[in-house]
Amino acid sequence: MEIMNFIFKHPQIKEDYLFRDKIINKLIKNKDKKLILLKAPFGYGKTVALSMFYKEINDKKLWINCPAHLFEFDDFLNHLIYGLKDIVGLQFLQSQNIYSYFNEEEKVVELLNELTKMEESLYIFVDSFENVDLNDNFGNLFNMLINFSNKNVHFVFSSREDFPISIAKLEMSDNFCLVKEKELRFSLEEFKDYLNQRKIEIDEEKLLELYALSDGWPGFINIITTYITENQDINGNLISSVTNISEYLEAIIKNLSKDLKEFLFFISLLNHITLHVCTEYFSYMGEYKIHQCFERLLDLNLIEKLDEENYYMHELFRQEISKKVPEDIKKKIYYDLFEIYQKSENCKEQFYCLIQIGDVEKIIDFFLKYSKTLVRDFSIVEKWLNSIPQSFFEKDYKLYFYRGVIKEKYSKFDEALEDYIFVKENMDKINENIFSLYEIEIQIIGIYWHKEEYEKVVELGLELLKKIPNEDYNDLISLYNLLGSSLSYLSKIEEGEEYLNKALYLCEKNRINEMKPWILNNLSYNIYTIKGEIKKAEDYYLNALEMFKNMDDDYGKALLYANLADFYLLVNKTSKSQEMMNYFKDIYIKTQNVAYLPILYILQAKINIIKGSLKEADNNLKSAERFYARSKFLTSNFFSVKAEYLFKVGKNEEALMALEKALKIGNTFFNRYQILDFKLQKVKILIYGKQFETAIPIIEDVIKTAAEGGAKLILFEALYYKMALSYFIKVLTSKEDQRTFL
Repeated sequence: MEIMNFIFKHPQIKEDYLFRDKIINKLIKNKDKKLILLKAPFGYGKTVALSMFYKEINDKKLWINCPAHLFEFDDFLNHLIYGLKDIVGLQFLQSQNIYSYFNEEEKVVELLNELTKMEESLYIFVDSFENVDLNDNFGNLFNMLINFSNKNVHFVFSSREDFPISIAKLEMSDNFCLVKEKELRFSLEEFKDYLNQRKIEIDEEKLLELYALSDGWPGFINIITTYITENQDINGNLISSVTNISEYLEAIIKNLSKDLKEFLFFISLLNHITLHVCTEYFSYMGEYKIHQCFERLLDLNLIEKLDEENYYMHELFRQEISKKVPEDIKKKIYYDLFEIYQKSENCKEQFYCLIQIGDVEKIIDFFLKYSKTLVRDFSIVEKWLNSIPQSFFEKDYKLYFYRGVIKEKYSKFDEALEDYIFVKENMDKINENIFSLYEIEIQIIGIYWHKEEYEKVVELGLELLKKIPNEDYNDLISLYNLLGSSLSYLSKIEEGEEYLNKALYLCEKNRINEMKPWILNNLSYNIYTIKGEIKKAEDYYLNALEMFKNMDDDYGKALLYANLADFYLLVNKTSKSQEMMNYFKDIYIKTQNVAYLPILYILQAKINIIKGSLKEADNNLKSAERFYARSKFLTSNFFSVKAEYLFKVGKNEEALMALEKALKIGNTFFNRYQILDFKLQKVKILIYGKQFETAIPIIEDVIKTAAEGGAKLILFEALYYKMALSYFIKVLTSKEDQRTFL
């Protein structure tokens, strides 16, 4: 989702607003507490009070407004990270794209890592937090963010609902302040002051009657006083129920000019009120008159101003006013808005307009046309798909497929699998030739690959392979790639090589350059490096790199530079490895893709350990600690490099403990040959620690496994350690061992 700058704008405080001395003084008195919460229903002045307090804070501060229907927890974190970037100036927060690459857990962990460093006070104001969807998955993460950030970080929330996490710990430590509905009500004295500021003069009896009618509810007082100001009549038929705000709004609106009323109805339908859209829609009015409309509605307290371009209307007002727009006019406005947003290629707002028009078939057609953009940038799509009546899914089974794509994108693999399987079972009901049954089956197999169920991938892949015709080379390439990589993860190197080579052959035969470098990389990484075919592995890596350069594919180039850096370390070319790392770092600086950071830090630490630059390696590892948990692959490699560092600084026992973690995690991910590297690393530490007897069975196991799989580099190293042990203890090395070693 894109960053929406209006979210960082707090409402401007107008001169005729009543300053809430009692509330603001309470907030100032409690400003050093970790959490402050203003909790009350709509219309109790939470946002205004929050804005007044915000202006009183002279420390570093950030304002985040949470718009209805737009904010999931991930969106909240994205804006929090982006907003803090300029305020606190921390390294992690400098990336413009950071919110695109981390999941929610990683964002919270990284925010905590940075916020714990805060040496000065920071205030994070969050208005309308009830609009943030934590669902069942993110309560614990939000709890961590609040409770484990630095004591100098203070959170100030407004919400209509109870706080979504337990605040017992904060209450027990007197680190929580709550401003309730009762405190936000106007006292009689405040009501008098408010009327005086509005220059409304009424007798005491009528004043008491109005105050009793309002029950101190600020929102209702605002509407009453606006009504009086506009009608100059306090003796008319006032509404007897304080909950019926609609009739007061109607009384105010009915006296507006035709143009102003039309303008008000229009902005009540907008997802986001901007001067630009209003100017384009009311081009016949001219900019001056449009500004006058805004100013008049501000005077009537029907809208609030964020800055010169952005305005907002309270949700309850928006709902009530938009109800008064006739349905035919409402649809015409949304059609016209759709065309305005179409000119600026704003898919999100076009999508919003279509949803409001309510023609589900048109919404579906639009979504199918722009699904790639909407899935990437508009998190509300998933909710929309879930809201579509089941009958529409039955009419167009493609919706199940795209819902599966969305679920897969958000790593909801089981739910995605369910949708894909349903599409597969109903392919005969899909008329358009958008995707084939084979594509669906490959998507299903890909889900099992994501879930690391490689046996299932091979089982289903071999079954599907019998059905795909030879001329369907695109599907065959994808399937061969899944089979080849899965078989290699299952330690079936020869079979994996066979399928990857089939994929490569089809790429070359049919000139499919997009897939070819990926196949070359997989062959180098999963096959030839393990088998010790060094020249072939290097050639394939370099050919893949050249292809990615020709395609200007930064992601592909980064992958190859990282793999080459690791490869050159394996063959003892440290300077060449550093050269590859420098290229990799250049791409990170260019793209600011934080997904590259853990790879950068772990590999650079590995290089520095070999070079003997242990202080630099330690710094690299400390930086990597913030990122390594992104995957099993990174975690296992981190602990392996950490073990090597600890070994180099003489902490053998700690090194062995770190290596055990690497082995434990690696055994769930690497194949039986790749994990041998970690076992040999353990052998080295044991030998240097003179634990010879413990090392012997590990060496024998590595020799046996490496010999069976033809893993020459690993076999060479294992035989070297076995022969070295013969100098310390009686270890039998056969003539065959010596010949193989040479």
